[in-house]
Amino acid sequence: MLKCSLTATVAATVPPGRAALAGQAVKDPGPVPDGRLTAPLAVPAEGKIPVAFVLAPDAEVVDFSGPWGVFEYVLPRNADGSPFALFTVAESTRPLKVSGGMTVVPVKGQTLEAVYDRRTYYFCGEWCRSQFLAAPRRFI
Repeated sequence: MLKCSLTATVAATVPPGRAALAGQAVKDPGPVPDGRLTAPLAVPAEGKIPVAFVLAPDAEVVDFSGPWGVFEYVLPRNADGSPFALFTVAESTRPLKVSGGMTVVPVKGQTLEAVYDRRTYYFCGEWCRSQFLAAPRRFI
């Protein structure tokens, strides 16, 4: 997306220890603690952790396919398969133009939808739709 590209370009041109924030320098906070050591996530005893990837016009393919690939191959020790249930969500069923000239069609075949806060969301399967309906704010 243009915003992501612009942000990356600006970040690459600002000297270390400085930030482009209202023209003022911001102190470098130093290294970020490793989340695996400071706040490890437990694998749920039952069910899966739903992870939604929002599809939108002008998205960078890597912005949804890259994270999908990472979550797809997470296999925690002592777990029976992946703890994640991956799915996509789009605002409409219209084909979406994304980076590289690719067009993504959010819905193929049967249309599964849910209305929340006067917006209609479309899903890849009934399980994804039911997870969304159970707690829509978790996904938006």
